[in-house]
Amino acid sequence: MNRPLPSRDQWLTPEGYARQEQLLFGQCDVYLRARPATLLKQFAAIGGHHCDAVGISYQSLLDQDQAFLLSRVIIHIHQTPMSGEMLTLHTWIDGTKGPYFQRVVQWKNSADMVVASGRSDWILVSPSNRKIYRPNTVKESNPLFFSTCDAALDCPPCQKLTLPKDGTTVIGEHQVRWSELDGNGHLHSGNYGDIVWDYLPQPYQSRPVKTFAINYNKEAPLGQTITLTGCAMDDNHYRMEGRTDHGVCFESDIVFG
Repeated sequence: MNRPLPSRDQWLTPEGYARQEQLLFGQCDVYLRARPATLLKQFAAIGGHHCDAVGISYQSLLDQDQAFLLSRVIIHIHQTPMSGEMLTLHTWIDGTKGPYFQRVVQWKNSADMVVASGRSDWILVSPSNRKIYRPNTVKESNPLFFSTCDAALDCPPCQKLTLPKDGTTVIGEHQVRWSELDGNGHLHSGNYGDIVWDYLPQPYQSRPVKTFAINYNKEAPLGQTITLTGCAMDDNHYRMEGRTDHGVCFESDIVFG
């Protein structure tokens, strides 16, 4: 006997873009909770889906010698998404600030309850010479990137993260693998979430997350060794830095529930 199954859908709204995603078993941890890396990957991906839906593809940007790089993300989890849940992700562009293009994302469950909210800062760069395009230089050619979001998100803004000078410990080294690269040829932004969790001290690894923030400072190519240094800010708060021979690769900040 045939019976209907949940299906994924996507749609444009006047303000942004929405998409349904079922949270898969392999995207979760041993407690069947969505891994932070999964939410990071969904965050990055939905921005691309939104641009594709309005006719601004990755290739069309490359043709203009432009590419977006994710610089900062913060995700505030209100209720941990669990394996099997059908989630609706809604994204909006939220104007600019200094050199950054801002994007926000909201996750809702099947009961239309917001389970997570996130904010992000992106920079627009030239792939050929690594020049950063300031927002005011591209406003006429890409007006979509200057729309704003009226939705009230329960999520703090992105901010610069730094590791304290005292109380830090080197907790390991990670060599960037082939399977971790993306189409830009460097460590994919979502994979940093799994690296952070692999090197967290064990007492933290099993705890539910309240807020996860990360700054991406320098790209990590294949074979690059990242030295991980961590610091317990308090019993519910841990900060981690990844550093290569070329400087700080990333900074991450985790608050546990």
